[in-house]
Amino acid sequence: VHPVFGKLNPRLEPLPDSMTMPHCLICKGCNSVLTEFRLTQTWKGRELHRPRGATKPNVYFITFANQTDDEPKQVIKMEWLADIHKPPKTVEEWLWVPKTGDRPGYVKNPTLINEAEINNARALEQLFRDCPVFDEVVSKPTFRTVRTVIPEWKWKVDITGAVVNSYAPGISSDSIAFRMGNETEKQLALESLDSGQLLLAAIFDLLVAQGDRHGENVHLAEDGGIKLIDNFDKTFFSPNSLFIPRTHISERYYVSNGGVRNPHTGELLRSSNGMIRRDSWPMLTFDYRCHINGSSKPKSKHPHTGFESGGLNATQVGLNYPRGVKQCLQKLSKYKSPQILSHTYNLPPHAGRAFYRRIHMMARRGFEATLKMVLRTKTQ
Repeated sequence: VHPVFGKLNPRLEPLPDSMTMPHCLICKGCNSVLTEFRLTQTWKGRELHRPRGATKPNVYFITFANQTDDEPKQVIKMEWLADIHKPPKTVEEWLWVPKTGDRPGYVKNPTLINEAEINNARALEQLFRDCPVFDEVVSKPTFRTVRTVIPEWKWKVDITGAVVNSYAPGISSDSIAFRMGNETEKQLALESLDSGQLLLAAIFDLLVAQGDRHGENVHLAEDGGIKLIDNFDKTFFSPNSLFIPRTHISERYYVSNGGVRNPHTGELLRSSNGMIRRDSWPMLTFDYRCHINGSSKPKSKHPHTGFESGGLNATQVGLNYPRGVKQCLQKLSKYKSPQILSHTYNLPPHAGRAFYRRIHMMARRGFEATLKMVLRTKTQ
């Protein structure tokens, strides 16, 4: 058994007979086909470049056999197609990725998908079973067997348990805030944010303690809808989100990297330039407090979540969650102990205990009380 990837070991038995695939004349032994993922996307008639941070060039659209055009698009990262059949000596430090002008090989890769990320992805898969309300704003991970060919090198891969994510349409919020030159268009784009979906995203990030929710991981559709990507990286970690004030990412946008301090020690980071500017202030639009009263949208009941966007007339979320979130917390509260929750969600004991505390705090005392607890303890 592979020490890190476990069930991701490629199968050794021969591939099955040829199978006709959509968008592909013939793909012998494959159950899916990969197509190029463009880094330049059209958004409201503008060509905007998708950043290379969260959406790297090693991302593909994946189409499975017998999949119809009506089904949602799915994507897969190159890391999940790693050739772990011949792992190097130090698996924790190396990963199979493409090398320019050569066949793929092992090179040092700091974004290695490790066992913790695999466990987080499985935990999120269980969360979507318990709480389908989050499907609306989160790129949902599913584990699939992938038999396909890497387009650049015509290499066949056969992976059991690769993570495939639902496609997040639109463009990253960082692209809109920092790469859209027209200030009027930028303002209109950010004012079109769906308040109900943004609050749902903030609730999700606090519930699962998402620790890497920067602007590149938040995609904004043309109608103002929100989709969250890269969700199993630093999940069940420590909340750090542009939706949640007083977290490191939120504060970093406020000071525009001018006076960024370590969230735990308070020391000024070496990357800080010492000057506080306003060029990243548009990102403060994503602070959940700006959307409690639905200030960017007229009063209307959200069609999917049951959240009365614009109808709260309050300064806090408290216990006034969307209908689906209330049902979610009720179901999660039925896990009788942190041990049972940890076992069901395949979480380490400390992460399971912290998850259990957040569930019960959110269900009994509300969103802000849970946020204060988390910020006070600087832990999950």
